[in-house]
Amino acid sequence: MTPPKPKLRKRQVDLLLLSIIRSYEHPDRKSEAERLAIVREALFGEKRGRGRTAAFDDLALFKVIDEVRKRELDGLRHAIAKKDERFQTPKWEAEIAREPMKVREAARRFAELAGKSDNVSDDAVEHRLRRKAGAQLTTREMAEIESLFDPDAPHTRTIIAVLELLENLGVQSETIWDENP
Repeated sequence: MTPPKPKLRKRQVDLLLLSIIRSYEHPDRKSEAERLAIVREALFGEKRGRGRTAAFDDLALFKVIDEVRKRELDGLRHAIAKKDERFQTPKWEAEIAREPMKVREAARRFAELAGKSDNVSDDAVEHRLRRKAGAQLTTREMAEIESLFDPDAPHTRTIIAVLELLENLGVQSETIWDENP
């Protein structure tokens, strides 16, 4: 198995670390993003930058873009279903029937995945996500991030297996798969 690209590997490690961080409340009530920055500095010697921490930012941006591009994908789903009846399944039809969110609504809904900070307001996080959704991710980045939301993807299965092994050792975790089907 080839090693993942550095940016994908960072996303995977962040997801693993955040899964552990989320299940333990910090005595100083520091945000998940702040705690992730502290852990990354301790484990990997990464110096923390000023301002916002990009924890989970790509995941939230992906969710916003995914909602916005739904109309475009529906046209593709209709065309494929007309060509091949095997794809005319209730799951596809339910996805086509689902009403897509507007950018503002999606940014508000998925803001918690953007790595909130105590010194940044929720409005600022939503605005940042809306602004970043205008300059979209590449197709490759979309595919890499989408696989992180799929519990059956190979790299995600590895992360889940590691978390299960850690739970056997008494290290609790709380993952994005628990709340985002």
